[in-house]
Amino acid sequence: FGCSTIGTDEPPCFPTDQMPGDATYESSDVVVIEMAPGWYNASRIRLTPAHCLEDRSKICIRSFEGCTCTGTNPAEQHLSDRDVPTCQSAADTHDVDTGGPFPHGAVKCFYNETFPEEDAGKNQVRCFEAKDPHNDYIGIINKEFWPTIDKYYRNPLQASQPRPETHRTCKSTPLCIRITVTSHEPHFVDPTPMEANSYDDLGQLVEGQTDVPACEGYPLQLPIVAQDGDAEDLLRIYVEDKAFSQLGLMSSDLRLALLDLPASSGNLDFFANWTGDDVAFQGFPGSCSAGNSFNSYFAQKEGDNSGQLNILPGIDTNSLTTTPIARYYTVNSEYGGDLEQVALPRVDILFHLNAMEKNGVLRRHDSTCSAFDPNSVEHNNCLEKLVNMDQVICGVVYDNSRYRRKRWVGATDPNGDHLPKDMRDHSNGDMASPRHCWRIQMQSPPVFVTDSSRIATPFPDTWDLYNSDNSHLELNEDGYVERSILIGQTAQYTFIAQDPNVRDTVQIFITDDPGMPAGMSAGRTECIRREDMCAAVEGEQYVNMSNTVVSHCSKAKLTITWSPLKDQAGSVHRVCAIAKDSSTACAGMGPPLATSVGWYGERQCIDFNVLAPTLSFELDIQPMDDIESYVGCMTRFGVKVRDGSWQPSVPEDNYAISITAMEDLPPGASLTATTVVGGVHARDFTWIPAKGTEGATYKVCFVAQDALQTMPPLTTTPDGAQACWNMVVQRCRYCIRGGETLHYVMKTYAMDTNWLRLWLHNGNELDGEPAVIDNPDLIVRGEHNATNPIDEVGNSEGLPLIYVGPVYRHKKGETLDSLAVRFRTTVRTLLSVNPDIMSEEDIKDGESEICIVPCSQRRAVTST
Repeated sequence: FGCSTIGTDEPPCFPTDQMPGDATYESSDVVVIEMAPGWYNASRIRLTPAHCLEDRSKICIRSFEGCTCTGTNPAEQHLSDRDVPTCQSAADTHDVDTGGPFPHGAVKCFYNETFPEEDAGKNQVRCFEAKDPHNDYIGIINKEFWPTIDKYYRNPLQASQPRPETHRTCKSTPLCIRITVTSHEPHFVDPTPMEANSYDDLGQLVEGQTDVPACEGYPLQLPIVAQDGDAEDLLRIYVEDKAFSQLGLMSSDLRLALLDLPASSGNLDFFANWTGDDVAFQGFPGSCSAGNSFNSYFAQKEGDNSGQLNILPGIDTNSLTTTPIARYYTVNSEYGGDLEQVALPRVDILFHLNAMEKNGVLRRHDSTCSAFDPNSVEHNNCLEKLVNMDQVICGVVYDNSRYRRKRWVGATDPNGDHLPKDMRDHSNGDMASPRHCWRIQMQSPPVFVTDSSRIATPFPDTWDLYNSDNSHLELNEDGYVERSILIGQTAQYTFIAQDPNVRDTVQIFITDDPGMPAGMSAGRTECIRREDMCAAVEGEQYVNMSNTVVSHCSKAKLTITWSPLKDQAGSVHRVCAIAKDSSTACAGMGPPLATSVGWYGERQCIDFNVLAPTLSFELDIQPMDDIESYVGCMTRFGVKVRDGSWQPSVPEDNYAISITAMEDLPPGASLTATTVVGGVHARDFTWIPAKGTEGATYKVCFVAQDALQTMPPLTTTPDGAQACWNMVVQRCRYCIRGGETLHYVMKTYAMDTNWLRLWLHNGNELDGEPAVIDNPDLIVRGEHNATNPIDEVGNSEGLPLIYVGPVYRHKKGETLDSLAVRFRTTVRTLLSVNPDIMSEEDIKDGESEICIVPCSQRRAVTST
């Protein structure tokens, strides 16, 4: 077979580089591998030759180019009970002499045997031998070939000896294998989560671990179900939290004695119900418990074998107690009384992550939560939510094959000292599944955080930042805040959101419903880097809770800016923001806002009340009342307008209101500058009537309007009256200032009289007022006593008034001449003190009032 040396002095079938594939290793004879006599059961054993994966018709010994050597399906070979399982080399080349088939001299076989269930735990021995199936005589090969054989393979001393024609080939020495028959491994089955989806902090896949989210507010039910290939085996599932500090299980006294031991910071037993000192001793960093310490997780196991309390499966029957203790076990050892074994076990892990229970998530209510600092928004953490570390629980399925078979079917010592504690199981001769773990991820959506002043994010004053009862509250309309804004005022408000999961990325959006009003703009989400986040880190002996974990974008902010337009005055606009994280773990797990793109958290809204100026006159004297003004006296009264939109919190950010006269003011009158007190805008009207205005009436009307002209001008009072006042300058009465002499008064007002007549008119008490002039030395003193608000307006300084004569009501038929004759004065004098009368035409019979300065002439005046 492929040999170029036959009939030469070269050794037969010497391997050459030119021989393809297995031919380089084969002799030219057939070889058979078969079960040694007495060591087989033909009904269960299969011996099949290897073949090329690429072409099942080609036999192979080892792989070469174009041929991947593999086994043949045992089901393809059918043997009867009397047949001996064999595997023979193939003949797929040609003899160089005859041209007939030339068999390979090597064969690769696959052994396969199916053991019955009752063999579980037994050791079986199988022996194999190789031989030439033809049992050939050596001389049959070629008598002329012996010299070559002798030259290379026989002892030279034997070369001359005769070759026995009856010499046959021999079988090989048997190859025996001891096989330990095990039972089927139990295994987890649907609906048990078994996905390979858990990664460590470096992004490496964690083998044998599945991430399962625990979504805040929604109960988690983790089903763990198992089965076995051996129908008669009973199974038990044992689930435990292996990675927690044992210090929590010790008494307080023992803990104090072991203070030098490293404690686990926050890594509580997932299935424990620790409270009070038990939890406090776990050593949470203060900032990670937010003044509102975590409780245990309070997870529960429910279902088959949920009552097993300890990893040890049995109880020492020689002990007087029922406490499981470590001891040696035999194949007949009983199981503990707290074990429950069934054919198809199921245990459910129940857990409800709830901020109200503080069992893995809580809301910060620390009274030291920071004040607003626009340059350091990362420290605004009031109402922040914190989560405790994720929990890893592990489970193994065990059968009862040891006890049922009374043989060591599984490992006899699975918990040797070489194994770490968290890798040990309690099979003790039973078959056990590979351990599988589930990481319970504490998942919570982002929340809006604020500062102690509730500025960023805005919260109402009624929202309690420090009460632990708020830990379970979600934002609703009670938490929305109202902010007033003026037309043309630019306002900025910042929303800040924080996700408790340190590796999540937060985005903030303004919701489409109700959207943003015209003119409002929203910036982009800006990440806030933190170096004080709370998260689990690997410690020397335990996973610990640290408060120095760096987070790049679990906190973010978004700022809105708005300056309302004139046509938005008087309207209310609700603007809402919502925060979303990057976690998709809770999508489809219950929370309606947990989606395939992230979990949307609470919604926070600001109700923008666009204040329109609401103006109204506030008056001390009613409009249209006649105000008695006096020459020389100051007439003064306030024109007040209240703006109902005025906000006391920021006085400078209110509307500017203008108050003006609708027409020209009286000669010499003016309005003071506007003052604002408590939302009331005021200007004072001031006027000192001059000589020559006696008897005149001046009407003054006012109008008020905001500077932006947002609303129509205001010209009427609340009762609908025009904001107008009539100022009537009185006749015959003049204001004088204390200390002025009568001569000065007479000269100032150009009166055609003398001081004696003035003293006569003003030297006596009149209408309850003391005499204005009571000093013979001609010094004027005293003050005017106003009897009503209008009097105060007409003589706002309270100066004394003097009379220069009586006021006479004109009678029908009287003329200026007749009046001058009657009162011993002159027409010129009458006209001087009655400047509104220019001629007889200005006098109305029975209506006109005329100031009379009597006796200003010493002799009678005759009319002409």
